[in-house]
Amino acid sequence: MSVCVIGGGISGLSLAHYLTKFSPNTRVTLIEASSRVGGWIHSVSDPIPFELGPRSVRAFNGLDTAELLVDLGLTDQVALPASTSRYRYVYARNKVHRLPASLSDFVHSEIMSPIPTVGNVLFKDWIGSLFSRKQTEDLSVAELVTRRFGSSMANDLFSAMCLGIFAGDFNKLSAQACFPDMFSAAARGRPITLSTTFKPFRDSCEQLAKKMTRSEDSDFIRSLPDVTMYSLHNGLETLTKQLHASLQALPSSRFRGFLNAPVSSLRFLDDRVAVNFNSVSENFDHVFSAVNSASISQLLPSNLSSIKSQLDAMPHTSVWTINISYSSDVLHNYPGFGVLLPLQEQSPPILGVTFDSYLFQTQKPEPRCRATVMIGGEKNPEFKAISSDQAAEIAVDAMQKIFAINQAPEYVYAQLHKNCIAQYAVGHRERVSAIRKQLPARLELIGSSFDGVSINDCVRNSKKTALACTAARAQ
Repeated sequence: MSVCVIGGGISGLSLAHYLTKFSPNTRVTLIEASSRVGGWIHSVSDPIPFELGPRSVRAFNGLDTAELLVDLGLTDQVALPASTSRYRYVYARNKVHRLPASLSDFVHSEIMSPIPTVGNVLFKDWIGSLFSRKQTEDLSVAELVTRRFGSSMANDLFSAMCLGIFAGDFNKLSAQACFPDMFSAAARGRPITLSTTFKPFRDSCEQLAKKMTRSEDSDFIRSLPDVTMYSLHNGLETLTKQLHASLQALPSSRFRGFLNAPVSSLRFLDDRVAVNFNSVSENFDHVFSAVNSASISQLLPSNLSSIKSQLDAMPHTSVWTINISYSSDVLHNYPGFGVLLPLQEQSPPILGVTFDSYLFQTQKPEPRCRATVMIGGEKNPEFKAISSDQAAEIAVDAMQKIFAINQAPEYVYAQLHKNCIAQYAVGHRERVSAIRKQLPARLELIGSSFDGVSINDCVRNSKKTALACTAARAQ
């Protein structure tokens, strides 16, 4: 069987890995349009180490990604979080507020006012679960959270969270697609504060750790329930580079990879799919698209116009990341993960800041202070038209305003990531399901446009897709 994977980001690479692992008689061809693999995962070290895209992997419910690191022999490269990284901040009403990192913090948190105690939060949620009807239809994140916690929690905290995770407007984002555990609890008429249960995850980690033959692997797996996130010492791109290297090490009868090879079109034959790339056409038994919805739409033939229009209608947003370095520790009063701004905070006009020097201490070059500012998204969509110099100026001004930094940065680098984050609007899952039902039988869609934007989501869904493909072939 011959399969083609279009797109060499984390979804395409991990799918190719699992296909070759679970179905060794399948020949996998991976085609990437750009000169590098990894997609939005992009780490740089010259002149200063920074992540241009994602900078961490969430530990909770991320066993598939963790097991992938074991497969690739990368557990000795894992950078666990610094103790201070549990602290998160919100900038609201011209002040930096530290979010609660413990029950004691929650009781005294100012940002939760007028819901200042954990008891009030739980009480509102329990009352909401008793008297609200079971939520069977999708609704916005804003609507779900306001119903259960009130407008203050929604506007101050959840609007900022949605900007930080999705660069999106929580009034438009789907609760079902963006926060499935919370939505599922609401659908069952349960308190959504109980939607995250850690014991099953801890038990799963222990079961997997017992299967490990190397102590480095079992120690890493056992550490996951006790940390919020992790990275890799030389940046997250180590993962995608190692995935690519492991695939390239396979014989050509099992794997081929092409870079700088944009696909121009797909043609669906009676029992094959013709993929046109690099001015040639090759036929495959099955094609997996791991690119975004607009990109795969451009490759489909005109007779699939209904699917093409539905794919084109799926919104994505663009985000600027501005990496900033200072020669001294200008953020020493704010140790932690970073700061987010609620949707209503327009001064300064940014999404948030990650404190890169405080995330993983093993990655910190003393005494330098590194941070990354995010701007644009659905908060300021017009920013996709500004220049890199303008983006850098906005970011530096924001750092000065929020943290009272008077020192000029030693390094600033701004990069625009066009259409980098899918916006799962209300009803997203139903639309994706409808699209998949209309697809030609030999084409499947995976990736962050459809089934989750995180690294864990991409790896998990690639593994699930590969297992389903292997099972279908065995029948």
